[in-house]
Amino acid sequence: MALSGREILLVLRARDEATRTISRVSSAMKRLDRDAIASSSAAVRQGEDDLTRIRREVIRAGEDYQLATEKARTFYNAGGKGAGRTYRDAMLQARKDHTAQLILLRQQKDAVEDVIRANRRHIQDLHEIRQIRRDEAHQMMGIGAGMMAAGAGMVYFGATASRAWYDVTLAAADYEQQARRTLTQTDKAAISL
Repeated sequence: MALSGREILLVLRARDEATRTISRVSSAMKRLDRDAIASSSAAVRQGEDDLTRIRREVIRAGEDYQLATEKARTFYNAGGKGAGRTYRDAMLQARKDHTAQLILLRQQKDAVEDVIRANRRHIQDLHEIRQIRRDEAHQMMGIGAGMMAAGAGMVYFGATASRAWYDVTLAAADYEQQARRTLTQTDKAAISL
């Protein structure tokens, strides 16, 4: 029940094709990982740029608030009819505008920080998954090497058993031949082998 040369070639071709397929899938997954990491890294960089822009807008909002309050003070100091009420209304409006700007900028900042955190977490997860895949690949290579050794051992013991069977068959044939010669050489004596 040994495999013929043609069958062995078919098995080797199938193994080689499986190896190539696994290699292509592995390469494609590595490219996907690289692309995902690059995309998440770009999102983190964009988020950091947005945070810088928001910080500048906070500074600008503070400057706008100072300008509005200085303008109201200037009008108040100039005096005039209804200067106190106008000053109070201008200061109140400046505070409302400043507060609204700061609230809006805080919301934008929080949203951008959430995106940055999510993308950093995604990058971390991808690195952990990559390490897990590497560990699994090493385990699979170890299992494959063990299976190859077991297969080689089976082939060796099969060949050894086949040779032993062949030797036993030859010995039995020799024994049978010698037994027949012995029986033909005796003079009708009751001899039992």
